[in-house]
Amino acid sequence: MPIIDYLRILLRRWWLVLLPVFVIVILTIVASFPQILPRGRYQTVVRFGVGLPPEQNNNSYSYDRQYVWTASEYANQALAAALVTGKFTEAVTKRTAAMGVPVTPQQYQGGLTRDYQGSILTVSVIGNTPEEATAMGQAIIDELTDNSGTYFQQLSKSSVSPVRALDTPNATLLPPTPRTSLDLPVRVLLGLLVGSALAFLSHFIDPLLRDRRDVQRMNIPVIGEIPA
Repeated sequence: MPIIDYLRILLRRWWLVLLPVFVIVILTIVASFPQILPRGRYQTVVRFGVGLPPEQNNNSYSYDRQYVWTASEYANQALAAALVTGKFTEAVTKRTAAMGVPVTPQQYQGGLTRDYQGSILTVSVIGNTPEEATAMGQAIIDELTDNSGTYFQQLSKSSVSPVRALDTPNATLLPPTPRTSLDLPVRVLLGLLVGSALAFLSHFIDPLLRDRRDVQRMNIPVIGEIPA
């Protein structure tokens, strides 16, 4: 069958081609409507320096400096793991509520990422508004700085906090993710493919003869044609 005939089939049943696309677009809008309302998401990134002080004995230090760095790295890993615990989450949400920015534990844990390298702990949180993201970042700073010993007994007897914030919490607008930008076009393309398949299926099961080409494909000579 020539390509032009395939195009005629699609044009003749254009409503079948567009029907899946229409349904997909409506369902996508309805499903993503709650996420459309917040026009952007904001991220706050804070880096912390984690370091354990050396032990002092009779006003003279007797330690191997390598041990101090190694212990600091272990403490860094432990604090990174504590950020997602229920106890830390509860403390952070209480602090943000005291700032007048209520954040649910689920929202905090869902928007939190952390990474550590050596003695540097990097924490990022995502909020729906700049104020929310900034408050969450400040709450994490305050909790880690004031109460790090609450989560690990090894840190409870330290006279100084082993955690120091290296950044000021500032919220930045997150760009849309590639998935957000490509999600609808990919779905529309799939809808067009499904619609085209429906159009061809409808053509092949259609018992009617629509024009002279349908007759000629049956090897029946056409004597004349009455215009519609």
